[in-house]
Amino acid sequence: MTGVGRIMMQGAAGLMMAPVATLASSAAAEDAKDERPYCAARPGMGTTPCTIAPHRVSLEVAVADWERDAHPGVHSETMLLGGVAARIGLAQNSELSIEWTPFGETWVAGSGLPTTRGLGTGDLTVSTKVNLRHPDGSGFSVAVQPFLGLPIGGTALGSGQWATGVAIPASYALGGPFSLQATPQITLESGVGEEQSQLSARVIGGLGVALSDGVSLTPELSIGRQRDDGRTIVQSFAAMSVAYTTRNYFQFDVGAVFGLNEHSPDARLYAGVSHQF
Repeated sequence: MTGVGRIMMQGAAGLMMAPVATLASSAAAEDAKDERPYCAARPGMGTTPCTIAPHRVSLEVAVADWERDAHPGVHSETMLLGGVAARIGLAQNSELSIEWTPFGETWVAGSGLPTTRGLGTGDLTVSTKVNLRHPDGSGFSVAVQPFLGLPIGGTALGSGQWATGVAIPASYALGGPFSLQATPQITLESGVGEEQSQLSARVIGGLGVALSDGVSLTPELSIGRQRDDGRTIVQSFAAMSVAYTTRNYFQFDVGAVFGLNEHSPDARLYAGVSHQF
């Protein structure tokens, strides 16, 4: 591991130990389970500021996630299966999350060349979320979510780089069925070989619409800036997702994402299921 990678790992690990300390100091006050509404982190490009209630676990699975990116003379496709996120409620306002994709396949074709196929697993991401206001997501809710990406994935899907960063998800209830949502995020990736570490940033904004007690619709827009092959590029997306949540803490979701400029993948379709235990 490079010196930059060690510094990134130590810094993120320090941030992620804070909720554990909070849990130890307040465990006696949390014997009874908090029955707040289930608040899954999926679907959508952004994430939610609400946290899982203490002593609860949310298992959130991307059943299928397909993406296509086409350029003149060449196009690529990626299919991910079974991507899982486990969120564990630590205290009244904090949680731990572990995310990993166990299987994926990529195809690259075009320009008269034979199709190249790759199989593998994805990287591992560990994060903590500390809610600063309204952990159930009501009213005005905001949280801080530092994360650490571990490059354990294969060459087909893994980035090969350590990554750390922070997201600051927020939501604001407008009244009635509407709420505003925003997730600004910055990420620092360690360099590979002689490359220097790269800093990227993006912001995602959305409008949550509760169509009924169990059905929600979320249109979103995203814009971000990152380094790619030694140049700075801007990516922008428009997305739409729908989720159905049952009374016994199950959620089913589908979504679509579309690239809005030449540097963005053209389309992404996904579906998933979540359950709180």
